[in-house]
Amino acid sequence: MESHNNFNNNGKANSHFLNLFSLAISDSVVTAEELELLYSIGIENGVSKVEVDYLIDNPHKVRFVEPTSTDDLIEQLFDFCRMILADNKIDIREIAVFKSLASHFKISEANSENILEIFLDGLKEGESKVSLITKIKQTLINI
Repeated sequence: MESHNNFNNNGKANSHFLNLFSLAISDSVVTAEELELLYSIGIENGVSKVEVDYLIDNPHKVRFVEPTSTDDLIEQLFDFCRMILADNKIDIREIAVFKSLASHFKISEANSENILEIFLDGLKEGESKVSLITKIKQTLINI
């Protein structure tokens, strides 16, 4: 069995993953698309499939880690919106969890609504990640 040493060394990625999992379960159903995205984002952030399984089974062992930079923050918010759209349904509970997470990141409700709208609309239109992140950075500067 693989060791879970990486679990302790990757607090930021684990915290981000757990936030994504919270979004996935917020509507009471974790779809195959959401689960696939969880594994994909986990791997993108250095969390192996085995670690993802461990985190799903042991969410109580993850501590919240606030993003350390604006770039990290925006990347996490982007992933949250990817998760909201993973099953092609936007549930009001997912929006509530997004706003709650944004609040933990010290983002006002008005700003979180703007960020959510820009990311969701852009993702639905197939806009690139780089373009959307640039828009968010410009929006945050102008608010």
